[in-house]
Amino acid sequence: MAITVSNENAGRSQWLVLWLTVIALLLGLTLKSAAAGQTREVTSGGVTVGLPTKWVVETFGTGILETGTTDPTRVLASWDPLDPGTRYLVSLMPVDAESSLATAAWARNLQRAQALSSYRVLEQTPVTLKGRDGYKVAFAYVDASALDRPPVVYLGTDYYFLEGDQVLVVTLETHHDYEAALVKFRDFAVAVSMGGAR
Repeated sequence: MAITVSNENAGRSQWLVLWLTVIALLLGLTLKSAAAGQTREVTSGGVTVGLPTKWVVETFGTGILETGTTDPTRVLASWDPLDPGTRYLVSLMPVDAESSLATAAWARNLQRAQALSSYRVLEQTPVTLKGRDGYKVAFAYVDASALDRPPVVYLGTDYYFLEGDQVLVVTLETHHDYEAALVKFRDFAVAVSMGGAR
């Protein structure tokens, strides 16, 4: 006995499968976006940041830079495990009443120039990010510490913000697409806060 299916029923079945596929794809994209957009708050050294849940976070009082030099001002480092070449760093520097953000930037640039190979300041300027006054330093350096790979050029940006008797320094370092990383980083920089208040 042969079973026959009309062209009309076959067409409906194809449309039904197509619509179910489209709905499943949209649902999957929505779930993926929701999972990617999930953040967690991390507090270290009195600084609170919102980071994607899947990012690696190191919190410490004294940090070790990738080049092996110590940075006693570092309180937090974070990066996407799928892109470890782009890092967000948060530091706190003490400041006295006569100091300015430019003075803090000068001291940090001097420290880096002594510790990092071929460290260069590319730009320094006062900035206002989303209503928050600060100071910006764009820089570059060469990481030649690994013997098993060629030297890597890092580009970075520091944003300095005055927070009472301390300077909050939020840093981006990357050896990938600097401009794309900087766009995302600006939102992170202005969201970093002292004492858990955002």
